Amino acid sequence: MSNLYGNNRSHKGNMFKWLGIYMGIGLAISFVLPFPMSLLAMFVSIIGIDYVRARYIMKKMGITNITQMFGSFSASQTGDEALKYYCMSCETEHRETSCPRFGSKMTNVG
Repeated sequence: MSNLYGNNRSHKGNMFKWLGIYMGIGLAISFVLPFPMSLLAMFVSIIGIDYVRARYIMKKMGITNITQMFGSFSASQTGDEALKYYCMSCETEHRETSCPRFGSKMTNVG
């Protein structure tokens, strides 16, 4: 994450820049729209800007969709994709979190 902003000083500058952008948009919306609608418009604009910023940062990091970031959490993992556990006492390989022979939960993941 430090590659996106360079050093700490530019990261703080980027934070203050976005704080100013959010405050400017909030003030502009509050002057243009009456109270109940301005509050709703501010929430929508903040969420929209955050979504666009997150997509931009993820694209800059090389992540094109959310499954690349978190991986595939499907329950139908078979073959080499599933996790392999090794019991620390009997050193047998198994696919459960606890050892099927001893019931020990002291395992290594490989």
